[in-house]
Order: sequence, then C-alpha cells, then structure tokens
Amino acid sequence: GILVACVAPLQAQMFGPGSSPLRVVGQAVRTLGTPAPVIGSIIMSCSLAHTMASPSAGEDVGEAKAHRGGLIILCLVRLVLAPATGLFLVWATVTVAAGGG
Repeated sequence: GILVACVAPLQAQMFGPGSSPLRVVGQAVRTLGTPAPVIGSIIMSCSLAHTMASPSAGEDVGEAKAHRGGLIILCLVRLVLAPATGLFLVWATVTVAAGGG
C-alpha cells in the first residue's frame, strides 16, 4: 500500500481515470479493502467483550479492574498510536521524496 502511494505513476495506473491494465488490480484491492476496518473493529470488540464480561472465578474485583485498564491501554495503542505512527512514516517518506527534508 505504501509503495503504491509513494510511486505516482503506479498509483495513476492502478487508481486513475481511464483504462489501464493495472486498473483491474486497483479495483480489486479497493473492493477487498473496503470492509477491512469494520471487520477489524468487530473482531477487537468481540474479544474485549468476552474478556471484560466478568471477573474469572477466583479473581477479585481489583484484579479485574487492573486487567481492564491494561485492555484500555491496548486499545489506545492499537487504535490511536499505531495509525499515528503510520501516518508519520508516510508523511516523512513523502517529504523526503519531495526533497523537503
């Protein structure tokens, strides 16, 4: 994905207007990638709901709250820090490629 975004001619061939041999590949990637964020969110929420439903047998409430705090941190890392890191890497790559850094 990052390679296609950073190489303008390849991006134009896959996603640009007109007919191109790579346009079929671009349409297939777009179609397959459309539901990916939704499916990822559903899987994460289901696993968190299962884990956070109730404390395990023999686990006190304090341990369950500490476990939930860890899950909240995990969610923040997964949903905020990871995309922010990716955004920074793409920005840095485009800036360097454009000769701005």
